[in-house]
Amino acid sequence: MKKKIIISIIVGVLLLSFGAIIYAAYTHSLSAQRTIAPYDNINGDRFSSNYLTKVADSVNNHKTVFVSSGEISPQVVVTICNYIQGRQNKPNTGTLNYTITARLVYLDNGVVTEADSAYISANSLGAYSVTITNASGSPSITLNSSHLSDSTLTGTLTANVADSDTYVVEFSANFANNKPNLYLEMSATDGDTIIMALFSADIRTAGASNAWTGRFNDDDNNDPYDYDGYNYLVSGVGAGTVTIEWDSAHLILSYESIAELIDNGATLVGNTITFDVDSSVTDRYELQFYKVSVSSSATWDTMEGYVDFDYE
Repeated sequence: MKKKIIISIIVGVLLLSFGAIIYAAYTHSLSAQRTIAPYDNINGDRFSSNYLTKVADSVNNHKTVFVSSGEISPQVVVTICNYIQGRQNKPNTGTLNYTITARLVYLDNGVVTEADSAYISANSLGAYSVTITNASGSPSITLNSSHLSDSTLTGTLTANVADSDTYVVEFSANFANNKPNLYLEMSATDGDTIIMALFSADIRTAGASNAWTGRFNDDDNNDPYDYDGYNYLVSGVGAGTVTIEWDSAHLILSYESIAELIDNGATLVGNTITFDVDSSVTDRYELQFYKVSVSSSATWDTMEGYVDFDYE
């Protein structure tokens, strides 16, 4: 009986040790293969906007708000969300308490500089203003020559459910008429995560062509190699046809993106998809590519070379 007990103990210890070795090897393998994925469950990826993105500087995310006439005050609707854009089924698991900072700025040799009263006066910009209003109607802030920056707009997004806030940004009509060296920089901050954009205004006649673009829309502070997948933004003004062809040796368009485009009339042939666009209906498409093979030396310019974008 004693021998049987001793043998049972030895077998049990061996099994536990073997299981520990297998588990350690398995988890080490997962760790070795893991990269920074844009869909991971961290606040930075589930704190997003339809226009604001994570960039090193707002000049790297410049948005132009178009109007068809100089009589119209340019407007844009900006959302702040607790989920990855286009993935409302994956909300943030934590409560987000964010602050919006808005300021009037100008570009000096491509560098964003906060406008001060001296700059406003020297360039006769006293009549320009931007108003940002919560879609519910309040609160609201107005930036002008006497109030050049503001950080009083705040919001809370609920954990574990898709939640978002909406803000209407309205420029005075002279922004589009005169196109001054004066911009709105708008950012939203949650903890250490900041998403931002630089906004200007311009006039473009309805139906303008050659105004659609496609580009990768991920945080360029990280190298492409660090990602498992990539967000690709198609946006523009006017109506026409977009054709996207990708190098299947390096990337593949996600099934979800393909299915969504085909549901809206797109045609898929091999690794090329073609679809009609009309900004009066939809002015942006948020697509996702999965990584097939991207080298550690690849840059974001390299990534743009893997995707051929054409608009007619």
